[in-house]
Amino acid sequence: MNNKEVILTQFRQIVDGWLNEKEVRNIVLLSTQSKVSESVIRRAYNQQTLPNAENMLRILSAVSDKKAIHKLIADHPGAIADYLNKAFYHYLNEEEKGEEPTERIDWDEHTRDFNSYLVIKKVSHRTVTFRSDILSLFGQMGLNSLDRLVEAGIIEEWGDGRLTFKPTKFSLNTECLKHHVASLIETFFKPQVALAGGNSLISNISEDVNQNGFNKCKNILFNANEQINRVIHDHPGKIPLLFTAMVDTMDFNGGSNV
Repeated sequence: MNNKEVILTQFRQIVDGWLNEKEVRNIVLLSTQSKVSESVIRRAYNQQTLPNAENMLRILSAVSDKKAIHKLIADHPGAIADYLNKAFYHYLNEEEKGEEPTERIDWDEHTRDFNSYLVIKKVSHRTVTFRSDILSLFGQMGLNSLDRLVEAGIIEEWGDGRLTFKPTKFSLNTECLKHHVASLIETFFKPQVALAGGNSLISNISEDVNQNGFNKCKNILFNANEQINRVIHDHPGKIPLLFTAMVDTMDFNGGSNV
């Protein structure tokens, strides 16, 4: 079996164990409790499509009633643990260092709106952000979103105009990023700056490869993310860096052989 098949086999065993504990349990209930669509769970249960790491984490949390990533991974050793370790290495490193666990934000509630998403991203940076910075970067629409986030208690505004995001560490799930990535590119990618060698870079590569080549590409990007995280941590400053990366297949069905 390839790695995807091994993960899906382990996934089915876990879900079967949960289903068999009580007669009233079914996939619909699991969907409700995990907040993962029924179709995603059924495709995984039927060994068809691998859920993304975010959804896998939500499902495991629902069947085990645990929240911490490191505990969920420890409870499910093997292929699923390896899958989640790769996806959430950054947050696991935080936990290993004894730092506050990353708080996940409900993107439907607070970040479906693009301007709110941008405000949260900027205010969560480690350099101090002021109301005037939001106006300068995102205009009046940004200020309107800021006011809504302050009213909701997500962002705190101090008397001097300084803004703080209440969760000191957080991540936005992959579905949130997927929702906004087109707007991020349309809004912030500046081709003329990239051509002139300035602070802008984008690359798009596609080609047919075998499974080994695909895995190597994923590992390169995975390692690059780790290195970029270290560089960002070691070089604080005031340039609002935006880095978005992805690697996937040109397959609407999720890549049946990957």
